[in-house]
Amino acid sequence: MAHQILKIASFTRWSVECWNRKLAIEASDAAGVPLQIISCTAPPPILRQRLAARTGDVSDAGPQLLESQLRSFEDFDASERPRVLHLETTSPAQIHRLAAELGLPGKNS
Repeated sequence: MAHQILKIASFTRWSVECWNRKLAIEASDAAGVPLQIISCTAPPPILRQRLAARTGDVSDAGPQLLESQLRSFEDFDASERPRVLHLETTSPAQIHRLAAELGLPGKNS
């Protein structure tokens, strides 16, 4: 029986304690479980607008965290690139395409 696991994390740097991309890749390889990295992007002004519009959210995301992540992001290296699907989150067409690729139910499912 196949299972899918979704881990939501920023994984912005190789060097961030135990929540880094390298450990996630090593763990998935050791377990024989495929790992797909979905890199969600949007222009910084759009990200700032989205944060400003959030209310009543349990997330710790805020302007300072966003700015820190924008400054510290480390691009994907050669070992990660084959696992990366890029998603521009301002494009509904890309969002629907990725959902279909992953076998996720759409609005009309």
